[in-house]
Amino acid sequence: ESKPTKAANEVNFTNEELLTAVNENALVMTVVRSIDGKWLKVAPGLCRLLGYSEEELLSKYIKDLTHPDDIEEENEKFNQLLSGELKSFELEKRFIAKSGELVWLHINPTAINDENGKVKFFIAFLLNITARKKGEEILKEVNKNLEAVVNERTTELVVANNKLNKSKIQFQRMLDKLPAGAFMCDVDGLITYYNENAASLWGRTPKLNDPAFKFCGSVQLYVNGVAIKHEDSWMARTLKESKSFNNEIVQVGRPDGQMKVVIVNANPLFDESGTLIGAVNIVFDITEKIAMEEENVKRQKELTDFVENASVGLHWVGPDGIIKWANKHELDSLGYSKEEYIGHSITEFHADQHKIQDILTRLTNNETLNNYEATLRCKDGSTKDVLINSNVYREDGEFVHTRCFTRDISDMKRMQEQLKRSYDELEERVKDRTVELKNVIDDLKVEVTERKTAEDKLKSMNEQLQKAQTDLVNFEKLASLGRFSSGVAHELKNPLANISALAQLLNQKDIDIKLKKHLKYILVNADIANRIIEDLLNFASPYDAVYKKESVSDLVKKLYEMVKIRCEKKDIKITFKAEKNIPHLLLNEKKLQTAFLNFISNSIEAMPQGGKINLHTSFDEEAKEVIVSFEDTGSGISAENMDKIMEPFFTTKDDGTGLGLSMAYYVIRAHSGKINFESRLEKGTKVIVRMPINEETKA
Repeated sequence: ESKPTKAANEVNFTNEELLTAVNENALVMTVVRSIDGKWLKVAPGLCRLLGYSEEELLSKYIKDLTHPDDIEEENEKFNQLLSGELKSFELEKRFIAKSGELVWLHINPTAINDENGKVKFFIAFLLNITARKKGEEILKEVNKNLEAVVNERTTELVVANNKLNKSKIQFQRMLDKLPAGAFMCDVDGLITYYNENAASLWGRTPKLNDPAFKFCGSVQLYVNGVAIKHEDSWMARTLKESKSFNNEIVQVGRPDGQMKVVIVNANPLFDESGTLIGAVNIVFDITEKIAMEEENVKRQKELTDFVENASVGLHWVGPDGIIKWANKHELDSLGYSKEEYIGHSITEFHADQHKIQDILTRLTNNETLNNYEATLRCKDGSTKDVLINSNVYREDGEFVHTRCFTRDISDMKRMQEQLKRSYDELEERVKDRTVELKNVIDDLKVEVTERKTAEDKLKSMNEQLQKAQTDLVNFEKLASLGRFSSGVAHELKNPLANISALAQLLNQKDIDIKLKKHLKYILVNADIANRIIEDLLNFASPYDAVYKKESVSDLVKKLYEMVKIRCEKKDIKITFKAEKNIPHLLLNEKKLQTAFLNFISNSIEAMPQGGKINLHTSFDEEAKEVIVSFEDTGSGISAENMDKIMEPFFTTKDDGTGLGLSMAYYVIRAHSGKINFESRLEKGTKVIVRMPINEETKA
């Protein structure tokens, strides 16, 4: 192999990213080879197949990885490409992988010439055929064994038949293991055996020895797209002519309409006396290989079209500054023909000679240019402002040519100039107004600061007033309702006691059973009414109580012990935590306990399927408040009900009076406290009670 020349190694890598993307996952691998036998570009699939990195392969001569027996033939073919005797060729050769294993590849190189007709480099398409070669080796071994079996003779006919039958079984077992379709016919063409791969290829499972299936199990056969009869197939010809037909391409039609392209290897079978007894056909499916080859040709056309018709200008420049190639977009945008542009010095087309010399110098020094601004001359005498992105393609460190992308930014430059003029005009106008605005702004700052201070104070006072008004309205409502409830309760209590007493007296008499049942309803409803009256009386008199210095934590702990058994029965886990050093409060234990118990009862009723309740007492040192929280994982309170829950007689329960939370609020207010509710539907509710320690309870 000859040494490379600079001109012969000029290779187009202007669309390197797209070439890499095409090769990344393709089954047919594309490589670029220099005329001296080195790889210039390799597919990732070839790197994985041979076990070398891309850098390792690019540093080696191809002959170093080629099996010694294949070097001479390959060199002869490439010399014919180089001399022009061949445009391309196909060759099956062996590569030596890094592991030492042999890898068979089908190669299809093509010579790429420069504008003078000299070979610049070779592009080759590689297909891994190792599996096929192994199959052929198996086939050779099978044929070898078959020949040994067929040629074996015995003196006894029975022994010969037994051995023949045994050989057939062994042969069929071998065929079963082949990575290809295999079937056998007798001398009449009846199918006597086929393996699973053959049935999969045909798309059906024909009956053995059935006259309906002769010579082949497919629906239809085609040669070069023309349908042929099974009687004219290679299997039929093998039986008729008693000779082999190998590596013949046939299209196989399937019942599902699919078409498979296969290579058939039909060989006759003879007995010990040399009499034809049938034939065997080994069939390799190459449908995917053909499709991949067609797809690769399509991709190569698309790649060429992409480079030639890209929306940016592309060109190569040699180390001498001469343009070696340019795409259609660059020629059209500048208005030149190929003859007027290619082969000329790039300096002829640059308006600024200092810039083009700087570009060539930096590229020669192996720099990469990104968005370098330059000005190109058009054929009509006009100029175009462009951005240049370029670097140098080298072989063995030698400068071969640049890879230059040019993007027209003339319109953008004009817009920038217009924008700059507008900006300058605006800047002058802004300067004229700056002094005036500065004085106005200074005055406004003072005024805004004063106004904001006043607004903040007003807003704070307004919020405090609104809260006080809300508390006062709620308190007055509850006080009025309490006074009214007290009067009503006292008026109802005595008549209700009389009704209950008379009902109990009558119930002791010997009266009708139905009447006893009605009396029982009277007593039950009287008890309910009595409980409502008791709630009304408690609601009416939260302040009419004795207050003592007590521990809120002890009070909550008693409630915890009281309801713990009740919670366990309802599969509710209740916990209590009290922080240390919580001051005692002046409180009425009974009323406050009733209010807190109401919160806990509501939590229990909100969790019919079980859940968690957390009781917690703490002290806010800064606010001087004792905090008691009741948190559950129950059904929660809807947003529309949140504003109504403190209203007397509002309830969502079937058997509730609607006074529980109102009474609790009234009691907490009697202790100068506040209540806050936090709730989310299906997440739970948290009640937070805050009571000050520095105020006496109101009398």
